[in-house]
Formats: sequence, structure tokens, C-alpha cells
Amino acid sequence: MKKLIHIPLIALSCLSYAQENTPAEVVQSGNWSNVQTWGFSEGTMSTTAPSVSFGDANLSLNADVDATITSLNLAADSSNTLSASSGNKLLISGLDSSMTSSQSRTLYLGSETNTGSIEFGKISNNGLKGTNIVVNGGDVTINSLGVYGGAFRINNSSNVTLIGDDSTYNASGSKTYITDGTLTAGNIVFGLLQLSAGSNVISSVGLRILNTDSFVDGNIKITGTGVMGTSIAGDDGVTYNTRSFSLRFGNGTNDTYASDANKKMTIGATATIDQRCTRDNYIINDILCDLSVSAATGALKMQSQLHLAGNGKLTLNTKNAFSQIDADGNVIASQDKMTLYLSRHYNDNSATTGVWAGDVTLALGADNEWGQFLFGSDVNLNLELNGYNLTVGNISDQAASNGNYSITLMDLADYNNNFKISGMSEESIRLLDFRDSEGNSLVAGEDYFIVEAADGGYYINGQIPEPSEIAAIFGLFAILVALRRRSK
Repeated sequence: MKKLIHIPLIALSCLSYAQENTPAEVVQSGNWSNVQTWGFSEGTMSTTAPSVSFGDANLSLNADVDATITSLNLAADSSNTLSASSGNKLLISGLDSSMTSSQSRTLYLGSETNTGSIEFGKISNNGLKGTNIVVNGGDVTINSLGVYGGAFRINNSSNVTLIGDDSTYNASGSKTYITDGTLTAGNIVFGLLQLSAGSNVISSVGLRILNTDSFVDGNIKITGTGVMGTSIAGDDGVTYNTRSFSLRFGNGTNDTYASDANKKMTIGATATIDQRCTRDNYIINDILCDLSVSAATGALKMQSQLHLAGNGKLTLNTKNAFSQIDADGNVIASQDKMTLYLSRHYNDNSATTGVWAGDVTLALGADNEWGQFLFGSDVNLNLELNGYNLTVGNISDQAASNGNYSITLMDLADYNNNFKISGMSEESIRLLDFRDSEGNSLVAGEDYFIVEAADGGYYINGQIPEPSEIAAIFGLFAILVALRRRSK
């Protein structure tokens, strides 16, 4: 009888030793402290496992104690869950080498009920290459993500934070869906981004969105130095830092300008942007894609210059969505006082070869106002009013540009007191290079007409006003003069 009792005690001792020093396998879903989770009937599970794998593709492991996985191993085509109870922390200090393969797998992190913290140690480049990550609760911390190749989803008010010397979130070849939560990192590169209303992206360096069908309905906040790149000497004698930016819609670096122009992105009605940069030299925000904006008036706040560049297109579906802020986030200019820079851009597939492009489009889906348009060398602006009103204070060229630029008045016949230049003299307006949709230069008084507005400024019209319209304009002017005299 004593012998029968003695054998289980020896077995139990070996069992405890094995759990602390050999790879552990989750054989059924459960808590870390439950030894049955690990396939044992009794004993104590160490809070540190040198290696953890899952015996089945759909098992889950919840850390109901503070625990550490030295090396995590997920099988190809698996769908496993790691979580931590509220108040507990699960540390994954390393990944098995098999995790760098492009084989597909899904890792769920947290849940609605288990909202403790999960922390990944240093992840090398391509460390989660084929892994789809779904965060369903709690706080997840990752020590740099390198180049990430799976789909990343953030749900249930979860918070994902990248830390470390290179707190980069590089998902250029994948998709990021933030339906309910916050992603915080340094330099952020999104392939596809779908940011739902109420969700947040926070960058302490700079942010770039690359792929078509991306949309922003949530909140973007950028602070920091911006992304500095290589200087490119232009044929106009100007040195361009076209790889430098704080916020960029489009690739602009490793893609062609034509490809960027075909990427359709959306800023929705509930979106906000708060962009600030501690370094103002060469750091800009640029639009290189086909971007449609429906944000509220003044909701897109930017400290750095806003550039519509390359072959980019900006469609404004709401009135005056942009505003300018200072380093403290205070609004210093509404859109009607802001500058929109129309710029050339250098898209390349290497550091030394590429093509310049500067044929941009501004389309209206609502009445809009800008303080001024400033043009870079040899840039053409295609202006699509679509029946809405556009007022611009001043039109000129950027500093150090060659002074050559043009404005194409699309659907010229539809220009009828709906494009007004409010801060220039008639003589200065005549010097502007207006063109038709075929690229032909237009002559004032023959092909287009400069008509003085009753409240100041000049309309650029596609046809000479009818006598009745002229009479109405002068009649309104007379009424305004009379009211002014009466007020005196």
C-alpha cells in the first residue's frame, strides 16, 4: 500500500519539473493556473513557460495570474486566443521562428470579459508576418512591430500601443481595421486603413496611408518630428524633400504618381485631424491620391502646410473642412484664410530614378473658400466647380519656383458668378494662365470674362453676362452704396 502511494508522489514531482523547464502545450481552453488547461490532472503550473503552443486550432488561454511566455508558437491556419484577467498581465517575450513565415494564422488578444494587459517583447522585422491579429479587449503593448503582413483589427474599446526605440507600425502590405479602440505608435504606415467613428490613431512621428478604399471616420492625432527623407534636386533648380511629411494620403515614395492618383480614399463626416509637428522645415501634409472629404467645418486641423501634389485630387463635399493651428493646437486661421499649396511631386521606385508630376485637381461638392493658392513649378490645377461656389483670396507661385503654372477651368460654360478671386486686381488676374479642358490658353475678354463683384473681388466667368444680369449686379451695387450712405 505504501508503494502505491509513493509512485504518484514521484510522478507529481516530475510533473512539476516538466512544467517549469519544458515546452508547454495548451490542450483545452482555460485559465493559466488550471493544470487541466495543460493536460495534467493535478500539480501546479509555473507562471513562466519557456515555450507555449496550442494542441488544437481553436483553443484559448487566459492568464488569471501574471504570467510569461518566453516563446510563442502558433501553427499555420490556427485560430487561437490569448487573454489576461482584469488586473493581470501576460508577457510574451519572444516568438518562435516559425511565426516569421507567411503562412496564415489568426491570434485573438483579449476579450470583452478578460480585459487585462498583454505585452509583447521586442519583435524583429517580419516577426508576425502571416498573423492576423484581432484585439477584442484590454490593453496590448508591442515593442515595435517591424513590417507587419497580416490583418490587424481593434475592437471593444481596446488600446494597442507600440513602444521601444523604433515604435514603428508598418502595415504597408496589409489591412488595419479600427472599429472601436485606439492605436498609438511612432511612425505609422498603413496599407489599407478603415478607422471607424469614435476610434483613434495617435502618432508621435508621422503617418502615411497607402491603399485605395481607406477611410477615416474617427480621429487622427499627430505630434512629433515628422518623417524626414531624401532630398531630390528638381529640374527647376529647387531642392525638394518629397519624402518628408507629417501626414500623407498616398504612397509617394515607392509607387508611381499615376498609381497614387487612382487610389480612392475618404475622410468622413465624423472625422477629425489634429496634426502638429515640432520641425517645420520641409515637413508638410500632402494629398497624392483621390481624396474625398466630408468632414465638418474646421475639423481637419493642421499646423504644417497642406499640399495637393503629384496627380492628386481633392474633392470637398462640405464647406471649409480645413483649419490651421499653432503648436498648442489653437486655431489661428479658418480655411478661408489658409493657403492650399499646389505642388509637383517626385514619385520613384528607388532613391535615384523617378518621374515628376504636377497636374492636380480640386473638385467641389459644396461651396468653399481658401485664403490663397500657391503654385509650384510647372503645376496645373484642374478646377471642377460642379455648380458650387469657390472664393480664393490670392493666386501666386511658391517661393523659389520658376513661376510657370496654370489653372484649367473645367466645363468653362458653367462658370457663372461662382468662381471669385477676392484679393487681386483685375490687372493681376489677367496675368494668370487660364486654360480650357483641351489645354488651350484662354484670353480675357474673348474666351473668359472678368466681372467685378458687387461686394468686391472679381468673378471668372465662361460667358459674357446677359444685360439683365449686368443690370442686376449694378442694381445691387447701388443698393449697397445707398445703405452705406444712409448708415453715415
